[in-house]
Amino acid sequence: MRNPAKTGRLPFGINILEDRDSSKEEAENVEEEIQIFLDSSAMNGKVGTAVTLMRAGQPDRTLHYHLGPDSEHTVHKAELISIMLGVHLVKTEKKGNTSFAIGVDNQATLKAFELDLRRPALHLAHEIIHTANILQKTRRKKKYSLQLQWTAGHEGIEGNEKADQEAKADQEAKAAAEGKQLNKKSLPPYLR
Repeated sequence: MRNPAKTGRLPFGINILEDRDSSKEEAENVEEEIQIFLDSSAMNGKVGTAVTLMRAGQPDRTLHYHLGPDSEHTVHKAELISIMLGVHLVKTEKKGNTSFAIGVDNQATLKAFELDLRRPALHLAHEIIHTANILQKTRRKKKYSLQLQWTAGHEGIEGNEKADQEAKADQEAKAAAEGKQLNKKSLPPYLR
């Protein structure tokens, strides 16, 4: 699945800062041209997730996904699926030779990529790594970069607040949790 010489090296950076204030400061001063924020929700016995891509001067792009009942799916699994959706948005971005930052408000989800990937739901992490490897090979290495960073939730970070609004307070993850699906063609093939 990947070059044995690259074992243990991820096709993206992971950044987990020490505290919430540092996370907020980094998110406000981000250098990446495109930011993606995500959030997951379990409501009324159902689990859903939403992802929002933000690029200055362009309309936001949002994807959401309904996992199913919370008796079969966890928010941790939804967070991994939201990263998968975020990487999919990177893949579908027309101006892809640029820098991307995916803000994840769950440290445990980011730490999952450091595990042996043999635990339940980590097949999703495996698929994320696979897709990111393909992206890394197809983009110009000098200009393309992908960073997963911990973004403290509920800290007034604009993109995070948009994802929260999309995911929890308003439509997208509520709709996803209730079973509404997007056009399947807009989803990664792994989730269709």
